[in-house]
Amino acid sequence: MMATASALSQRISMEEYLASSYEPDLEFVDGVLVEKSTGEGDHSFLQAMVTAWFVNHRAEWMINVVTEYRTRTSKTRVRLPDICVVRRGGPVERVGVTAPLLCVEILSPEDRPGRVMKRLDEFVTMGVENLWILDPSDRSAATYTRFGMKPAEGTRLEIVGTPIYLDCAEMFELLDSESAAS
Repeated sequence: MMATASALSQRISMEEYLASSYEPDLEFVDGVLVEKSTGEGDHSFLQAMVTAWFVNHRAEWMINVVTEYRTRTSKTRVRLPDICVVRRGGPVERVGVTAPLLCVEILSPEDRPGRVMKRLDEFVTMGVENLWILDPSDRSAATYTRFGMKPAEGTRLEIVGTPIYLDCAEMFELLDSESAAS
């Protein structure tokens, strides 16, 4: 169903939300449908490149990758992380209730810091231990934990104790070359 202004303003139950589909998909926050900031060109391209990065490494790292995956962060909230990395062999869930190994959020121009932090805090509370934030506007990367946001050191983001990493420099170079070609 197409998301309309009236659909966004009415309260619905979690069950009704989970039984419905929306185009584009919507988040569910305490009985209310919420539009997620969706990306424009740079956001979408970066999301595709990062997803491809993880897909290319999925066998080697024993992971699966999903985008815009309905993830239940609490009893009353469902969020749509840009990219989720889950362990291969983990539970197969129609709606994610098991904390993903990694959530990657790609910032959009209309994202407000307060709202982004609330979303990230929900993922931390759910049990997500690895949260990476990529900002295509200034080509920066950061991690987020219960202690807050920390700018990336160097050009790689890594999950400690695993071979999993993201070469941010390569991702931003691809983004630069795509922007130059447009």
